[in-house]
Amino acid sequence: MSGSIRAVLAAAIGVLVACGGAYAQTATATLLGQITDPAGARVAGAEITATHLGTGERRTTASDVSGSYLLAALPVGSWKVEARMSGFKTFVREGVVLDVNRNARVDIQLAIGEVTETVQVTGDAPLVDTHQVQMGALVDSRRIRELPLSGRNVYSLASILPGVTSASTETVYTRSGSTLRVNGSRTMHSTFLMDGGSNNSHWRNGGNAAPNPEAIQEFKLITNNYNAEYGRSAGAVVNVVTRSGTNEFHGSVYEFLRNDKLNARNFFVPTVPPLRQNQFGASLGGPAMRNRMFFFGSWESLIIRSTQFRNTGRPPTEAERRGDFSTSPPGQRPVDPVTRQPFPGGIIPADRFDPVAVKIISQEVPLPNTPDGRLEALRSTPSDQHQVTGKLDYLLGASHRLSGNFFYLTNSRFNPFNGGSQIPGYGEYTQRYHQYNSVITENWMVSPSLLNEFRFTYVRNHFDDRPLNQKSWSDFGSRIPLAADFHKPFPP
Repeated sequence: MSGSIRAVLAAAIGVLVACGGAYAQTATATLLGQITDPAGARVAGAEITATHLGTGERRTTASDVSGSYLLAALPVGSWKVEARMSGFKTFVREGVVLDVNRNARVDIQLAIGEVTETVQVTGDAPLVDTHQVQMGALVDSRRIRELPLSGRNVYSLASILPGVTSASTETVYTRSGSTLRVNGSRTMHSTFLMDGGSNNSHWRNGGNAAPNPEAIQEFKLITNNYNAEYGRSAGAVVNVVTRSGTNEFHGSVYEFLRNDKLNARNFFVPTVPPLRQNQFGASLGGPAMRNRMFFFGSWESLIIRSTQFRNTGRPPTEAERRGDFSTSPPGQRPVDPVTRQPFPGGIIPADRFDPVAVKIISQEVPLPNTPDGRLEALRSTPSDQHQVTGKLDYLLGASHRLSGNFFYLTNSRFNPFNGGSQIPGYGEYTQRYHQYNSVITENWMVSPSLLNEFRFTYVRNHFDDRPLNQKSWSDFGSRIPLAADFHKPFPP
């Protein structure tokens, strides 16, 4: 290979590494501490081994000349920490729970004795983080799966955390996404991550959909003093970690139901509007190769058959459509735009009618259906949403880990009163939404002092909004040209 080609390849690799580092966000944890002897002197060269209790993954390092050790980029979960040194008893500590972005400090004091002897300790590390000054709070797996969630949107749980003044979340996702207001920040100023990869909507910077609660291990809300790696937005950082498989099979089957038979009547609605909402799914995770490869997958569907009620529209009566406003109060009678005076007798001459407006009113605007001249309308608003999640973790070696996940969500919904319209059929539209997420992460502990982390993220939103009333002005006799063509068929 010529020197020029090698130079070009080296420059390209340098650019890729720089770009990857600039946008890297961690979805892992760190284990650190110091090794001392019974007299408090620091012990260098002690072998530290951390073992994930769910997958058997092992990480090993050695304490430096100051007796300190650090294991970075550890997957979340429960860990066992062991320390060995010639002339001292083996130290074992179980039950150290590593959450996303946590820096767990486990200081170890070795006791004099043989390596074959063991000092066993059970308990988690102190919660105070002395390694960095990020402020935030964690929503763990227990709260995710046990707290009631309307619509099962995990972002709703952010409202229980300190600093969050409002959380706007969606049951059936749209292009706007979920938003948070944290510590005075604006609603669209938060960064949403999934397994360390970006999950923001590029429409208005809201949060894209996250998987259902059965597929989420935990999420961390970082509210202040976050590291430079989270420098995209001025608001909070929502870091969601999806579940992984372990050496034990685990799964679930569930359904959540809402029904109008269980609802009370709204005071302003004559009857209880029909409602059928079924949210159901299943999940399964376990080993593909014990202690080596693990999988997790989930599926969820949401079927909603509800109705929407409108009763504040006041369409023109049969007489008013003929231009007869003689029964209207004097202050509400039409005024001649030419003379600026009320029409005599409150009647608009027929030759002053615009033929296009007459056709629009006669064909698109129904008559009042209440004694006081209002229009009451009850229309069906069906929505369907489906999602699937898959994750695979592969341990390439003792210090080499490869993970990949895929998330897909699609929904369709019908809105009979778009834009606040009170006239059924006038603003009806159908919306279709698709979301794709994929994150591939490689963590390689090259040496005790060198860690390489590579992450590839793909996120895409695709939505189609199309009015069902595809009539244009030309259909009512107008000769005004329009840029939009509403006669195209709805895309598949």
